[in-house]
Amino acid sequence: MPSCFTCTQSVNQKSPGLQCNGRCNQFYHAKCVNLTKSDLGSLLLPGSLWMCPQCRPTIDPDSSNIFDGQQSSRSDTDATTAMLIDIKKQLEALAANYTDIKQTIDNISTKFDVLDQIQAENIQLKTAVVDLSHRIDSLEQYYNNRN
Repeated sequence: MPSCFTCTQSVNQKSPGLQCNGRCNQFYHAKCVNLTKSDLGSLLLPGSLWMCPQCRPTIDPDSSNIFDGQQSSRSDTDATTAMLIDIKKQLEALAANYTDIKQTIDNISTKFDVLDQIQAENIQLKTAVVDLSHRIDSLEQYYNNRN
């Protein structure tokens, strides 16, 4: 069982926590780093990254690499790149699914067109059958009247 870096107690299901994705890779209880259960739940989703307070970049007033008030570090860049690659893969998978779904819809649409044609032919055939039935009835009456 991993131990919390802050309090040294075990991180487990009764005392949940998470591992830092920064330089230290230490485990922390959610309560020891002031995370709510909601925060913890969203951070446990696949692809989520979290850094402990010690590994989070700090503002360096002499640095020209400030973005949104935080210094950019190599590990941040690597983590961001990994997240972007993962997002790109997910988008590609969604695009492939969209293409498959569109193709399936097009195939179904084509089948409905064929079904509409068959229904129109069926109506014509039913009309022809009724017409032939009337003609047969007329011929039978004519034959019966002659005899």
